[in-house]
Amino acid sequence: MHTSHTSTLGAALAAAAPALILFGAATAHAAGSDYYFESPSGNIVCDLTDQGRGSAHLACSIGDYTYPAPINGETQQPCSDLPNFFNLEQGMQPLIVCDLGGQIRADNLHGAGLRTLGYGQTQSAGAITCDSEPTGMTCTDASTGHFFRVARESYQLG
Repeated sequence: MHTSHTSTLGAALAAAAPALILFGAATAHAAGSDYYFESPSGNIVCDLTDQGRGSAHLACSIGDYTYPAPINGETQQPCSDLPNFFNLEQGMQPLIVCDLGGQIRADNLHGAGLRTLGYGQTQSAGAITCDSEPTGMTCTDASTGHFFRVARESYQLG
């Protein structure tokens, strides 16, 4: 993994969504681990956090999309700036948080050396698993069944 990109992504997620509280996940992974990965197209990038104690947190961003601006789950206002952050905290419903201030651009989140999660591959921490598919990235909390799916042309929260 490219160290400077990891720092940029972590700082970008923190700056764009300060209300995100990163809880961890109990699994075979080391507590406090962050798994940074992107879709094969490079348009979707995710940070899956595992801090132990039975929970996990996931934030994925999409740089380019064609669907109508989603509603910010925190402010209930339409998102107007890229990127959109899709968040899933273990045990909670998924939430969209936008970069309403415009301080983060998609090209700041994507960079050389970030691990690609190839089509058909998964990344897990705690009960949260992300599946990379040709139709987009689907991330599910097995403990609740809550999920989000995001692709260039659409998204779904469940």
